[in-house]
Amino acid sequence: PVPQHWGGEGVTMTNNENLAAVGRDIVLSGRAQLGVALPYLSGPLCALQIAPGDTVTTSAATDGETLYYNAAFLASGFLKSERFSPRLNLHMTLHCLFRHLAKRRGRDATLWDLACDAAVESVIDSLPYACLTQRAAPPKERFLLECRRELKVLSAEGIYRLLLRQRRRAPLLRAVVPVRYGICHFFISLT
Repeated sequence: PVPQHWGGEGVTMTNNENLAAVGRDIVLSGRAQLGVALPYLSGPLCALQIAPGDTVTTSAATDGETLYYNAAFLASGFLKSERFSPRLNLHMTLHCLFRHLAKRRGRDATLWDLACDAAVESVIDSLPYACLTQRAAPPKERFLLECRRELKVLSAEGIYRLLLRQRRRAPLLRAVVPVRYGICHFFISLT
């Protein structure tokens, strides 16, 4: 790769290194915004290490110790919304605080991931901070509304049970496909 200059005098980086550095800056920018809005979460927010994860994910992911990011995904999200990075940071941190990774064992991975994303996003959507406020996409809004009709509290466990019941009731009648919304997966019915 042809080296490009980025980051100041005498610093030479390849395109991949440059993009990784920009991704890291985007994550750190979101953490700084959240540190101001939610100072009591500074410890957990900063507990996750940050690492490029182009071989791990096409968006962002965590293993409970590291926040892995696809730099192109972060740059695209950041350009679309200034609220993208704070939401991403809080989303990953809440997965860890709610112990979603540890509770995954023995569950259908696709449904559990959806349930966890929905629970975390419902919490973030309920917070009254400008750095997190964002209009929900219609598939996400419909999905969360359906969950709220059935459940008093939108926990990952409750949403997971609801998804299992729905799948058992009409396994062949509803074709359901995953749809990406930011860093989350939501399902829409094709019928």
